[in-house]
Amino acid sequence: PLRLAVPVRAGRLHLPTAGTVLLPEVGDGTAEVHVGPGGSLRVTAGEVTVRVGTAGDEPRWQPTRTLAADDLTVLLEDGDPHRDCHRLPAAGRLDDATAARWATTFAAAWSTVRDETPGHAEELRAGLRALVPLRRSGAGASEASTARQAFGGVAATETDAGSLAVLLVHEFQHSKMNALLDLYDLVDGTRPAGITVGWRPDPRPPEAVLHGIYAHAAVADIWRVRADRQVDGAQAVYRRYRDWTAEAIGALERADALTPVGSRLLRQVAHSVARWPS
Repeated sequence: PLRLAVPVRAGRLHLPTAGTVLLPEVGDGTAEVHVGPGGSLRVTAGEVTVRVGTAGDEPRWQPTRTLAADDLTVLLEDGDPHRDCHRLPAAGRLDDATAARWATTFAAAWSTVRDETPGHAEELRAGLRALVPLRRSGAGASEASTARQAFGGVAATETDAGSLAVLLVHEFQHSKMNALLDLYDLVDGTRPAGITVGWRPDPRPPEAVLHGIYAHAAVADIWRVRADRQVDGAQAVYRRYRDWTAEAIGALERADALTPVGSRLLRQVAHSVARWPS
């Protein structure tokens, strides 16, 4: 057996990927985590003992839920205190009915991704680890976010399955680009430039434009498939994203703000976009 003294913050002890122990009596204090045979856990703080992993009959234990869909299972992360790292605030602990809706929507969205863009499905299967529910900003539209320091996590507001499929692909493109930027210098920092793009009213720095090109190309590809299948309204959405992407590629090329490695990546995306119908 192993005993670990761990800090409790605001009456909560979060065990990453597992769940949260509620210890309101402790506030900001310390608890002991006891690791027993077979990896069993119990948490003790004063006179309170919580058996971690107990299903249903332990009100102090909030397990992290999962979203399962055929060959992909990810965390529905609504408890980790570090999840609130996006431009929109993270939602609080979901009630059972809301969590069930997320599970149904995610399963349908994953089926859509596999059907429409199997290549992106392979990437998500390899890299997606957690989906973080966000609070709506009040604008009414579906919103999503990716944090550079949280690879493998996508945050999104609750939406329909078709929109969630697009958001997952879009945001994971940003995750991939963030990983590439951590590994390689893609942008020449000595050549700052404000570049105008179709999806934003304000001029954008080269790195942000490269991010947008990489993500919007994937979204255009999804809507290209939907347009081929004659989904209502898909042709117009496809053209908008394709045009945004193609115009941004040209603007970024003219800015000459990428390194050789970044230019090579941009040419590869441009090659794919050039093959799509106008």
